[in-house]
Amino acid sequence: MATHTKYGFCKASGEWVPRDEMLGLNVKAFDADNNEQRIQIRLSEDEWRRLVQMLKTLSWENDLRTAEQLRAETWT
Repeated sequence: MATHTKYGFCKASGEWVPRDEMLGLNVKAFDADNNEQRIQIRLSEDEWRRLVQMLKTLSWENDLRTAEQLRAETWT
């Protein structure tokens, strides 16, 4: 460990990482009333890549259907 280097704690890996090597995400979360919460995340590079990959699988695709369409899909 370098004497003057600042370290940040990566909560995903449970390790202290040089702050200059950490990568970040800034997430906006909205509840049903459209209240916004901002969440700042800083992680080691490996954990950042894992989280970004997982978040991409949750990406909204705007695939909307009516109740009638859903009923038709479950009966076919």
